Amino acid sequence: MCPIHDTDGAEERWSQAEWEHYELWEKVEARARRIRRAWISAGAAVFLVLSAVPIVVSRSVQWRGLSAARELSQLLTTLKREAGEKQHAFRITLIEQAPVEDASLGALALEIAWGPSCRSPLFLSQQVAVLGAQPSGRPTLQWVASARAREAGIPNVLQRWCYDPIEGSEQTPQAEDLAAFMITSVNELSLDRSSTVLVSGPSAEISFE
Repeated sequence: MCPIHDTDGAEERWSQAEWEHYELWEKVEARARRIRRAWISAGAAVFLVLSAVPIVVSRSVQWRGLSAARELSQLLTTLKREAGEKQHAFRITLIEQAPVEDASLGALALEIAWGPSCRSPLFLSQQVAVLGAQPSGRPTLQWVASARAREAGIPNVLQRWCYDPIEGSEQTPQAEDLAAFMITSVNELSLDRSSTVLVSGPSAEISFE
């Protein structure tokens, strides 16, 4: 049997203590790396969120305009169906300012009227429809006036439109005729990002973009 000297035990204890010290520092460094990665990931996430905010803000009004255009398309489709069922013409007139009781909604408004035909002087006003209502109460959308659209080189933008189930659309009597309602932001100087509801032909095919 080989004798065990004190120096051998001391070296073994020193080696073991050194190994434990090394393992401890490995754990500390691994924890530090995890913390650094977490901070880098959090910083990247914050950067992406802050970068996206201007895009969301600039696009939010356009999204609301598309939502209002979809509402208008659905309304026109419903009115066309009712006109066919009741055999009455209906007329839509855009209202530049929402009625007083709806002014806080900051919304688009239009008057719906019914009559025997589009040529008849006798139209009965049925209701005022409000589109694109916002809970904030701040007006964000407006109808694009025909004169403003013409200045921008866009013809046949409607302020009033009449549909007769027998004679068809008064403003688009021919198959190739096209007219539109346009919606834009109240703060938008250009019409490039306007939302549009298209009416085509005497049957008044409805689409929006």
